[in-house]
Amino acid sequence: MRSSDRLLEILETLGSVEAMTLTQLAHRVDLTAPTVLRLLRALEERAWVTRLPSGAYAVGPQLLAAAGKALQRDPLIAAAQIALEKLRAELDETVSLTVAADTQRVCLIELESSQQLRFVHGVGTVGPLAAGASGKVLLAFSEPKLLDKVCDGPLEIYTEATPGADDLRRQCADARKQGWAISSGERSRGACAIAVPLISPLTRAVYALTVFAPEARATADSRREWLTALQRTRDDIVHQLIPDQTGVSTP
Repeated sequence: MRSSDRLLEILETLGSVEAMTLTQLAHRVDLTAPTVLRLLRALEERAWVTRLPSGAYAVGPQLLAAAGKALQRDPLIAAAQIALEKLRAELDETVSLTVAADTQRVCLIELESSQQLRFVHGVGTVGPLAAGASGKVLLAFSEPKLLDKVCDGPLEIYTEATPGADDLRRQCADARKQGWAISSGERSRGACAIAVPLISPLTRAVYALTVFAPEARATADSRREWLTALQRTRDDIVHQLIPDQTGVSTP
């Protein structure tokens, strides 16, 4: 394997987690610790990787800055940012936009509820595809091989509500049929989430639009309100991105 391929593999691996020790990273990329350390030092010099006070490694500010600039140029992200601000103001619950990254999901946009009791993850947070409404939507509307890969791999159990492989397949099939997914306490006890797919009309990439809140506020009426608002928000974003007859995106 070329050094450039090894560097990319290290960056991709660190990008899928919050942080990783040298030993963990070497095991994951199947290289010796001295080799990985040499590559990490090269990346650290350019701020693509940073070493935390704990000694573990994480993606660095240079990579985050590059990702931020790329997101700013993405018309879907720009449209979603404005639409989600309106959605958060309407519902006063935490709302987010996530995307799949290998067998994980990454939060691209998150706007917090102003209520004292709320659930938040944070922009850039990496989470499982196998637990939560966002993950199920991403799995349900992506290529089937992604669901197979997730179900075939080890599934981490977060709570007693976290689905196993068989339940995950069934729930993803339901999500694809009905056009939305819901979860309750699958990753964090006391949290409820509902999500709808957002498929870019420009690239066909799959995203998840999600509302998540404490289960205490997730009444049947609230869930219906959230779903209706999410679907309307999704349609508004797609409408903005569909080119008109002149080839210019609809304002």
